[in-house]
Amino acid sequence: MSPASRPEHVLLRAIRVLHERGAHRIQVVPYFYATGHWRCSILLDGHPLDALRYTNGMGWHLPGLETEAVVDAEQEADAIWATLTPDQREAAVRPDPAYVAWFVALLDACGDSVPALWDDHQNYLREGQVWIGGDATFPLPPGDSLRGYL
Repeated sequence: MSPASRPEHVLLRAIRVLHERGAHRIQVVPYFYATGHWRCSILLDGHPLDALRYTNGMGWHLPGLETEAVVDAEQEADAIWATLTPDQREAAVRPDPAYVAWFVALLDACGDSVPALWDDHQNYLREGQVWIGGDATFPLPPGDSLRGYL
């Protein structure tokens, strides 16, 4: 399976799609768990949405989907949006162009890798960085999206 078709990449691109649709306050906290699985919590305005957590141990059972189905980023963005309440949708569309620009640059910098704020060996978040593969890191996002983690 090519990296472009891996579920974790579809999830990250779905967040980008949501940003393009104006949902700037939908954000992510990606990390590696002790089992080696990549996990990603989806945040709304800096707060985790418990129903929208993902681990690549779940394969294609992406957040918001009822079944394990191979989907594209547009379909996954639709599924995430559908899980939000009207109040959450209102909060999601608060403008945050600095985060959106940062996220686009992060995904571009990651290439075939996935970003992570920490793993069993290193806490990149405490060092003010995001791991993006190999020895490469990227700056933390601007704004307050990670306020609950710092």
